[in-house]
Formats: sequence, structure tokens, C-alpha cells
Amino acid sequence: MHSRGCHHRWFSFSAAVPSILIVGLCCGLPLTWIIRVLVGNPGVFADLHLSGFRVGLLVRTLGYNLLAAMLATLMGLPAALVMGRRRGRLPAILWILAPGALLLPSLVFGYGWNQFLRIGAPVLHALGITFVPGSAADVLRCVWTLSSWLWGVSACIVGLHLRQLDPDLQLEAVLNGATGRMTVRLLLGPALISLAITTLLATQEFAVYQPSGVEVVATEVQMVFSTGAFSSLADGASSSSGPSQAQRAAAAVMTAIPLLVVTSVIAAYIAQRVSRMSTAELPHIGDWPRILDASKGCSFLALTLLMLNLGVPLVALAFSLQSPDGPVSLWDEFGSATLGSLGLFGAGTVIALVIALSASAFWPRGLLGVAIVSFLLGGELSAIGFVRVFNRPGCEWVSQTFLLPVIAYQGRFAMIALWAARVTWLRTWDSLREQAALCGAGPVRTAVHVVWPMAWPALLAGALLVGAFSLTETPSTSILVPQHPPVLITRLLIWAHVIRSDRMIEAAFLIVLLVAVPTLAVAILVHRVRRRFGSVPS
Repeated sequence: MHSRGCHHRWFSFSAAVPSILIVGLCCGLPLTWIIRVLVGNPGVFADLHLSGFRVGLLVRTLGYNLLAAMLATLMGLPAALVMGRRRGRLPAILWILAPGALLLPSLVFGYGWNQFLRIGAPVLHALGITFVPGSAADVLRCVWTLSSWLWGVSACIVGLHLRQLDPDLQLEAVLNGATGRMTVRLLLGPALISLAITTLLATQEFAVYQPSGVEVVATEVQMVFSTGAFSSLADGASSSSGPSQAQRAAAAVMTAIPLLVVTSVIAAYIAQRVSRMSTAELPHIGDWPRILDASKGCSFLALTLLMLNLGVPLVALAFSLQSPDGPVSLWDEFGSATLGSLGLFGAGTVIALVIALSASAFWPRGLLGVAIVSFLLGGELSAIGFVRVFNRPGCEWVSQTFLLPVIAYQGRFAMIALWAARVTWLRTWDSLREQAALCGAGPVRTAVHVVWPMAWPALLAGALLVGAFSLTETPSTSILVPQHPPVLITRLLIWAHVIRSDRMIEAAFLIVLLVAVPTLAVAILVHRVRRRFGSVPS
């Protein structure tokens, strides 16, 4: 009996082996490399001194991105109220476009707003407004671009929280004349979580700042890894900087360490706030009294902000396109890059689905934490780690092929697939697993015959999100160039510095079209999950 029990446990654990191996490789390698850099090269700590330039760099990075996060959170609140407390087509549209905008690369938004300002330059000059690269006005442009890209974070988080709230509690506030105070109190927690998440995401961004020469930590990490020296002559090259790739990589780690400490504090705050909120169950969208519906004014404001944040940059890109090419010319120019991007999307989706299926059969403790820490490193540091690990003789089959970006992107976004699998281990599913166990089914049989047939929309949606983010990941791609095969993001990085480029605009619209497909697929799958969840015992 004891032998059979051990065999049963080992067989159950074997279901988690694929997720452990994939996450261990994709997320564990860059973490191991950074630890090795810190432990094996004590001399690099000489670069950790907080000089005036480093302190200013950190303060600027946090200041710019916190301001962008605050604007994004405020802009997302009207949409959140509509998404959480409104009926009709507008909430459905917002539930698709708000998260869908996050899947697009910030390069598209940045270039779109640049074209809008270029078109409106005569009017702006008449008003005395100029956007000199690196000026205060240009910094505000970068901040606005980030906020117009990230506003969907607060819209989705706060809107989802509203959907979960007890309508009776809100109705009581209406009857007592305390609707405003009650709404602020109920939404303060998720709004703060949104602010923290948006700040964290913004600090990892470099593509919006780089064309203007605005110095933030992300642009400095790139500069240090590329040249071994800071972009500021006041700070100069550090002692461990040099021509070798190993020294430049170590210096890049030291450049990012102060921001990583702040990022870790933000992540700990997010985890603490989330643990205090009652989010143990899947969102259940039920009916609420008509009196709780979001006002028409709120709907108008949400629609206006949607058109402003998403419509203006895309329309500006369309108006800036002077000589659009036909389908044949477009394919000649972008065919190989499009196929390369689709290949990364397909590989990322399949691998993420394997992770989700494996983790939903047997939950490996600690694996999600490793994936989250890997994401917190940022795309640049993770990619530098993979370059250093695989840039050696005998590893050309990884470093010179599509395997390197596939591994790097999984290291960035495997946590999404694990979160999708984690849904199947919430209390909602306990009774189903217990019933299967009473019938003699082990974890693997339970997953195959009970969990997967019911949870496949959620698992597939998580995998598609990983694939979509792999399609548009910019920080990692900027380090991993050139890629084999080429991808569309590398084209965007090349042309982002050109004031007006038809090639850049055409590549941006190709990215938008490619991202639209998984966005709609995920929306359909999530809708199916919500409909099916109503029949699952809680």
C-alpha cells in the first residue's frame, strides 16, 4: 500500500514536470545569472555608489513614471465605472479595447502622438508651445504617451472590482445619501493597486523616452550594455565598464539595482493589498438595481477618453501615411518580419498552454513566485541574462535562432499562464476535485476528465495573452537584435527615430491588425468563462 501511495504521488507530481522545466529554464536562468554576477564579481559593487547622477536618474525615473501612472489611473476610472456598472454595448466595447490597448507596443502610441503633434505644429507654435527633444514639454509628451497606453490597467482592475461588489451594500449607500463617500471608500483599494501596477509597468518602459534622449533607468541600462558608459559625461564610465560583454552586462545590472529595489517594494505592496481584498473567487457578474447604473455623463467621459487615448494616435498615424503601398509591396517589405512575429506568437502560445495545462493538473508551489520575480527584472535585464548565458561556443543553435527570443519572452510572461492555471485551484473548484477524488481519480485523471474540459477557455486565454505579448515585447527585443527570423518590433525600433516614415506607420498598423486577432479571441474566451462559471458550484 505504501509503495502504491508513493507511486501515485510521483505520478501526480510528474504532471507538473513540464511547467517546472519550462519556468525553471525561462525564468530561473536570468535570476541565476544575476545572482552569479553579484556573488562572483564583488568588484561590480563599486558601481553601486549613489552618485549625484544616479540619484537624479532614479528620481527622474520614479517621478516621470509615477506621474504617468497617476494620469493613467485617473483616466481609467470613468471607464471602470462604465465597465463595472453599466449595461449595453459600451461596456462590452470597453472590456475589449481597454485591455487590448495594453497588448500594443508603446512604440505605436509614441509614434502616433508624435505624428499628432507634427500635424498640429503650426497651431502649437502659434501658442508658443514647442517640443524640443529632452525639454520639459517633451517629457510631458512622454508621460502623456505612457498614460494613454496604460489607462486600461485601472479601467480593468477597478471595473472588475465593481462587478464583484455586493449591490445591496451600494444600494444602502444610495438610500443614506452617501453614494460618493461609499464609492470612494470601496474603490480606493483597487485604485491604489492600479496605481502601483501602472507605476511598475511604466518603470520598465524605455521606447517612449529613447527617441527624445530623455534619461531614465531603462535607457541607461541599454546605454551601459551597449557602450559600457553612462550617457551622462558627468558620471562617466564606471570602473567595471569595459569593452567586454561580460563587464558591460555586469555594469548594466548595477545600473538597474536601485530601481529594482524600489520595484520590489512596489510589488510587495501590491501583494499585500491584494491579499487583503476578497479576490479568492472568480468574478461573478450578476444583476444590480438600475439606480446603481453609471450615469450618462460618466459614459460620455469614458467614450471621450477612449477616443482620445486610442483613436487620436491611430488616426494621426493614418493621416501621416503619404504613399501607402499595396498588398504585394507590403508583403515584399514586411513578409519575413510578419512571419517571424507570427512564429513567435505561435510558439509562445503553445508553450504557455503547456504550462497552464501542466500547472492545472498539479500545482507546483513556488513556481508562480519565480515567474513573478523574473517579470519584475524587466525585459532588458532578462534579455541581457539570456545573451550572457547562451553567447558561448556550442550554443549557437539557441543564440542564433528563434529559440532565444521564445525563451526570453516566456521568462517575461510565463506568470500569465500560471495565473490562468491558478484559477482552477480556487475554492470554486475544490468540490469538483473532491468529488473526483471520492470516485478514485487522481490529480491527473481529474485534470484530464474534469478540469480541462471546463477550464480550457481560461487556460487558452492565458496562453493567447502570452503569445500576444510575445508578439509585441519591446524591451527584450531591443537587446536581442538581430533576431533570426526578423520580427516587426525590430522594424519599429529602427524607424522610431524618423520624424515621419511610411514604413514605420505601415509596420505599426500591421502590429495593430496582428494584435486584434488574439484580443478578440481572448474576449470571446473570457465571455465563455463567465457564462460557464455560473454553473460551477462555489
